[in-house]
Amino acid sequence: MNVKSVAQLGLRFGVSFALIAGVSWLARIPIGAPAAHGLLRVAAHTSSQRQETCRERSADELAALPVHMRQPLACERRQRSYTLVVKLDDEIVFDTLLEPKGISGDRPVSIDWQLPLTPGEYRVNVAMAAVHNAPETDNVERFDYAETVTVQAQEIALLKLNAERGFWTLVQP
Repeated sequence: MNVKSVAQLGLRFGVSFALIAGVSWLARIPIGAPAAHGLLRVAAHTSSQRQETCRERSADELAALPVHMRQPLACERRQRSYTLVVKLDDEIVFDTLLEPKGISGDRPVSIDWQLPLTPGEYRVNVAMAAVHNAPETDNVERFDYAETVTVQAQEIALLKLNAERGFWTLVQP
C-alpha cells in the first residue's frame, strides 16, 4: 500500500465521519413548537376464552356434504366481543364495540386509542365488558377503572389493561 492510497482511505473515512456527525447534529434540532397538550392513551389486548356454539346437523345437511366432512355436530368458534366506554369528568368521550380480529373472528381483541388533553386533573372512568351471545352465561367479564389522572404537557398518561389479572394500570412518566 503506498502513501497515496493510505491518504485517500483516510480522506474517505474523514468525510464519512464528518457526514455522520453532521446528520446526527441536525437530527437534534427541534422542529416546530413543543406541544402544549398531553395525551390520555388507552391500550388493551385480551385473549379471552372462545365462545363455541354447536348444533346438530339435519340428515339433509349431512347428505349435502362430501363424505369426509360429514360431522353430525356443527360448531362455530369465536372470541368474545367487548364494549369500551371512556368517560372524562363524567362525560363520554369514547364509546365503541370491539370486535375480534381475523376473518373468522378468532383473533384477540385489541385497541390503542389516544385523546389529546390540556394539562390538568381529570376524573377518568373506563369500562370494558364482554358481550355475551349465550343466554346461559351469568358471569360477565368486566374491567373497570375509576381514578383521578393528572395530565402534563408533552407527556402521555397510558392506561393499560392487564386482562390476565383483571385490572387497568396507569403508567405515567
